[in-house]
Amino acid sequence: MNGISDWDKSQAQLIAELEELRREVDRLGGKTLAPQASPASTPLLADENRVRNILHLAPLPLMIHSQDGEVIQINQAWSDLTGYHHRDIPTLVDWTLQAHPDCYQTVQACIAQLYDLQERICNAEYTIRTKTGQTRTWEFTCASLGTLADGRRVAISMATDITDRKQTETLLQQTNLELETRVAERTAQLSALTDRLQQELTERQQTEQLLQQQAQLLELAHDTILTRDLNGRITFWNRGAERMYGISKSEAIGQISHQLLASQFPQPLAEIEAELLGVGYWEGEITHTPPQGTPLVVASRWVLQYDEFHKPLQVLEINNNITRRQQAEADLRESESRFRQLAENIRDVFWCVDLNSKQVLYISAAYEKIWGRRCETLYHNPDDWLDAIHPEDRPRVEQGMSQKYLNGEYNQEYRILLPDGSLRWIHSRAFPIRDRAGKLVRVAGLSMDITDRKTAERALQASQARLAGLVEIARDGIISVDGNQRITLFNQGAERIFGYGVLEVLGQPLDLLMPSRFVSNHRLRVENFGETSGRAQSMGTCTEITALRADGTEFPAEASISKLEIDGEQIFTAILRDISDRKRTEAALSQLAAIVEDSEDAIFSKTLNGTVVSWNASAQRLFGYSAAEAIGQWILTLIVPSDRHGEETMLLEKVAKGESVQQYETVRMRKDHTSIDVSLTISPVKDGQGTIIGTSTIARDISDRRQIERMKNEFISIVSHEIRTPLTSIRGAIGLLASGMYQNKPDRVQRMLEIALTDSDRLVRLVNDILDLERLESGRLELVKERCDAAHAIAQAVEGVQAIADKEGVRFSLPSGTATVWASPDALQQVLTNLLSNAIKFSPEQSIITLTVQPQWQGVLFAVRDSGRGIPPDKVEMIFNPFQQVDASDSRQKGGTGLGLTICQRIVHQHGGRIWVESILGEGSTFYFTLPDPPS
Repeated sequence: MNGISDWDKSQAQLIAELEELRREVDRLGGKTLAPQASPASTPLLADENRVRNILHLAPLPLMIHSQDGEVIQINQAWSDLTGYHHRDIPTLVDWTLQAHPDCYQTVQACIAQLYDLQERICNAEYTIRTKTGQTRTWEFTCASLGTLADGRRVAISMATDITDRKQTETLLQQTNLELETRVAERTAQLSALTDRLQQELTERQQTEQLLQQQAQLLELAHDTILTRDLNGRITFWNRGAERMYGISKSEAIGQISHQLLASQFPQPLAEIEAELLGVGYWEGEITHTPPQGTPLVVASRWVLQYDEFHKPLQVLEINNNITRRQQAEADLRESESRFRQLAENIRDVFWCVDLNSKQVLYISAAYEKIWGRRCETLYHNPDDWLDAIHPEDRPRVEQGMSQKYLNGEYNQEYRILLPDGSLRWIHSRAFPIRDRAGKLVRVAGLSMDITDRKTAERALQASQARLAGLVEIARDGIISVDGNQRITLFNQGAERIFGYGVLEVLGQPLDLLMPSRFVSNHRLRVENFGETSGRAQSMGTCTEITALRADGTEFPAEASISKLEIDGEQIFTAILRDISDRKRTEAALSQLAAIVEDSEDAIFSKTLNGTVVSWNASAQRLFGYSAAEAIGQWILTLIVPSDRHGEETMLLEKVAKGESVQQYETVRMRKDHTSIDVSLTISPVKDGQGTIIGTSTIARDISDRRQIERMKNEFISIVSHEIRTPLTSIRGAIGLLASGMYQNKPDRVQRMLEIALTDSDRLVRLVNDILDLERLESGRLELVKERCDAAHAIAQAVEGVQAIADKEGVRFSLPSGTATVWASPDALQQVLTNLLSNAIKFSPEQSIITLTVQPQWQGVLFAVRDSGRGIPPDKVEMIFNPFQQVDASDSRQKGGTGLGLTICQRIVHQHGGRIWVESILGEGSTFYFTLPDPPS
């Protein structure tokens, strides 16, 4: 570079170039750099080369470095100016020690702060020492680039050599001094100009300081303060916004504010923006819902800010969280509404009286229903209610009223006479209301109609008599014992449950009705219960116990015990229920639950609106969701593909009508979003009253069955084609003979007969191979294994195909050794014969087919090698599939059905062996297969 000063630019220009470089990196990758594989190389992501070229060709020195001190890359301009290459400065420590020997600690501290910068750009000037010992002055502009995949933060540093500028500044100062000396007459003018410049500079510094203070105040404000451009994109985000919304500044900057906060405006956004542009100001209440947060109601104020040409520049938005205030106001309104509703709708009369004026301040509407008098009358005459009191009770009530005005307390029961002459019982209670000084100022109270209670009390005695009869006929056992735990009551239900007559147990200890091993513990519990305070109470909830019948059999029972103290004597009463049937039902239900949980099918239930309420282990295995993840979720969004929501709704509606769905085949979705074929059986779930409350679904994975069906259809299609071809040929040959076309051409007749015979043989072979393959795959072909001599089996197979080999001019090379294998002799012959037949068909004349046998560590390796045309690499893996041939014309020219190798593969696999082929195109193929050793 000819003089770094050519590239010397203002700080604003450097920052703009660095920002442009950052935007280019973001646009190319949209993500951070990948971590380095080594200090000398940085494997970047998809656009690595393009980013490297930008950095490499940049005219200014550039360095990319990570938070742990690794120098990831420097460009050519850096190396040209400093003389250091990447191998010289692999880390920032190496760079600072060599380039900044006098201030390397200060430089290191500044670099460390770079990764936590709140602003995107920072600048600094330092003196560096090049590798050749030159001292230069550089201005560094640095910025954070983001985070690597391994969590390290990355930054970029751009340098500008300002040595010449600094020297020029020094020279300029010297020149100014000379000019001041030589041009005295200009001194005053220059001094005045300098003063003005200094004043402007001071004013600018003061303005900048004021702006910094204002920025700090904005940053520290409790309210949310943000700025956004005219497109709604956030450019400033203070700490108050971070606290209010839980969104950091780095997450917010650059986002569209109303999208980030899911804003709900009180009017259309377009109207708000029009008002803002019209008057420069808008305020109102907005509901914000930050990501993973709860909705917030804010009082929002928007101010339009302008540039120096009075053009709209950005929007200043200040948001104050008023959610709690609004909630408090709403709670207060709701509380007032509830109080008024309560006062207006309770059956009792609520009233409030001012003690100074003796005036009724409030009387609820229930007064008119209970007293039969109008509320307005009471407001005008506070004693109107006294006129309805029964004459016998009024003196007592008035005496109590005088006490009420003394201490604000009042509690009486009395009778009133209604206008229709009927009688009612009233219970009135009053409570004092005092001011802050403790002075009694008001009395509030409740008056309730207790006519029903009084009627009930009169009926209580009659009901007690009836209760004795009910106790006697109750189905549950009711047993009472005295303080010594001797039986005093034994009803008919207890007789039926225990098998004792009442005369047999009265006066007997309660121990008679329980197994001896529980007696001492039970007596202690009852004694402890008897020592508790209170005249009447129960001993907790129902407890399961083991009881003993008269015939000595034990049974489970549910018992609750209560205590009643009458005239100092304790009476314990137990209500006992035989739960043998319930226990058997629970055991059956538990067994059913275990069956459901252990079922191979996915079983789950859901409500009629599609909410999952149960989910067994097989459902987790099938769909990938655990029970905790599935229960409570909506079935449509959990496992139903979006294009089948209508289908699921139809099934739910059908079951809601009481119908069942049997083996409905459809598609559902796993947790990893892969599709799965399932068969659904859906039944309605009913409650105890027979009402349908949900559905029970059994989902069976039919993916394998569908795959088999597809394979079957494909197989049938291929077989149909393979059978149709020879049949068409036979039909054509016979048709020509039948037409008489060759009546006088015996040689042509003979040719037609040969064609028909050849294709008939091919058809027979095809059918036989298909039948063999079907028996192998269905397992109906039983392989009776025995010890087989490998060399003997090969000799037999060669003898069987020798005639074909002689016709084709092909010879065999048999193995010199032998081995013993554990195999079915016939199946082994079929494998060897098929492999030898294939080798003969594709071997040239005068070639040799080599057969070898080699014992291995586990099993025996057979090999059949030919010198034919070989198999293309892309066909090697597929030749063992049904009807697969290297050349489609082979079945016509070479014969064969396309199933021979498939049958070989099935036979070898059923023996527990392997079969494969290795082939070189143009040189030949070698088929290998292994068979196991005989059992020891």
